[in-house]
Amino acid sequence: MVFDYTVGMTGEAGSNGLLGNYDPFTYDGGAVLPGDRYWDYGTMRKINFLIEKLPVLAAKYGEQKLNNWMASAYFCRAYIYFSLARRYGGVPIIDQVQNYPEQSIEELQVSRNKEDAVWECVKEDFDRAISMFPDTPLSPYDALPNKYSAAAMKSRAMLHAASIAKYGTMQLGDLLGVPRNKAAYYFKEAYNAAKILEGKYSLYNKETDKVINFANIFLDKSSPENILVQEFLRPSKIHSWNCHISPKQFGVSYGSVWGPTLNLVGLFGEVPIGTTAAPVRCDSYEQLLTGLEPRLRGSILFPSETFRKQKIKVQTGIFPTFPGTPVTSTDPSVEWEAPGGTKYQICGESGMEGSGTSTGFHIRKYLLADPMPDDLQEWNDQTMWIEMRYAEVLLNRAEAACELYAEGERDADYLQDAFTCMNDVRDRAGAALVADKSTLTDLEIVRLERAKELAFENTTYWDYIRWRAFDMKIDNRMNYRLSPYFVADENKYIFLREQQQFVTGYTFPVRLYYHQIPPGEISKNTNLLPQNPYQD
Repeated sequence: MVFDYTVGMTGEAGSNGLLGNYDPFTYDGGAVLPGDRYWDYGTMRKINFLIEKLPVLAAKYGEQKLNNWMASAYFCRAYIYFSLARRYGGVPIIDQVQNYPEQSIEELQVSRNKEDAVWECVKEDFDRAISMFPDTPLSPYDALPNKYSAAAMKSRAMLHAASIAKYGTMQLGDLLGVPRNKAAYYFKEAYNAAKILEGKYSLYNKETDKVINFANIFLDKSSPENILVQEFLRPSKIHSWNCHISPKQFGVSYGSVWGPTLNLVGLFGEVPIGTTAAPVRCDSYEQLLTGLEPRLRGSILFPSETFRKQKIKVQTGIFPTFPGTPVTSTDPSVEWEAPGGTKYQICGESGMEGSGTSTGFHIRKYLLADPMPDDLQEWNDQTMWIEMRYAEVLLNRAEAACELYAEGERDADYLQDAFTCMNDVRDRAGAALVADKSTLTDLEIVRLERAKELAFENTTYWDYIRWRAFDMKIDNRMNYRLSPYFVADENKYIFLREQQQFVTGYTFPVRLYYHQIPPGEISKNTNLLPQNPYQD
């Protein structure tokens, strides 16, 4: 029973596996709007029931099993309250089973607690789980919570609470917001929780090729980096990631659904394409890949990159001469005939637009390198989802350390610790190392590292929410694509930075930092008022 609660929570809001775990901020995958209506008090009641009833079974099952079950229940309850708090701020704290008709409707219609009280509840439940879980050998492929996954999740949750304290504001009579004077307290809770995992997990480093090594993090079930994994198994628990994300040329019916934007790729450094007015001429597509960070190529597939023994065929069109007017088509069978009779395919089987990628790129994370035919069918993929891995814990630790230094805390060498954690992650990524720990007083360096390392892992959206930076980062933001063209009279290839078609500028009003309490819940319990600033 506890197992079912645990593996069912990755998507949080009724999503099915990997399809629910994406960051709309980092690629072309939907509007940035908080409207998932997550309100899982039904599961909360079952967990409270377990916590109340399990102790009476101690004599039958023994203390060790009882403690493990109780710890799992506290872990699940902490995770749900964390998921609620980061959406809605203050919500009702219900830690006992509600019973009707023994209790009246009026008694059951509870009010919201202040947001800070909810974060304290999250902390206490994770602490209970950490203290009650046995310190036993770990499986590298663990779909059940343990002492260390509880500590890892606590580091993620406390980092969120601390960020709200530092960067948020108090609203609605303190139902929303965390007092500013608690920022250091929560940062230290996040930091100490992350340190619990030291020596228990390690970064994945099985392959000498750093591109392949990074890609394999998300496919190797024996990875020492896996902390909490969601399993999928045919026929009942499956998803469609490899079907929806694989390049169209592999014969998938819904391939190339989401593509990483050039905006995201640019976070890793300048792509050597020149300017639209003066693009770099290339003899082949492969020249584009020269000098790119291995972690970038392990996360994203570029045009003409070899994958599954095929070159990813993405082309926007053909310039008879540049500058000029390109010949375009979304049909891979259509050809353009040059003067002299030579025929050229206008677009590739995997793009651009039409049935292919809309950005020039494809996500590589979680794509199987050698899939079976069943893996490429819709709702038939059983690739694992890593809910928590050690790289995030190191980055949580580094961020908390830098924030503690910024808060004036000097009880440890926080900058040195952040320096070590950051360089561990960068070394494995094949990225340039941080040269001087003093540069980490610039928190943007740590934030950028998270965006690069954890892209497409359901963290970037929440990071910008907790930093209260979303409204600034996407103020009339436009997404851009990488458009490959063949220049016929030069027999060269060029890559242009072009605005993504059919996409308007994104904005994020500050009222969206908190989701609206589901109107259906308010209709049943008006004590949940006042409503959060966000309104449909």
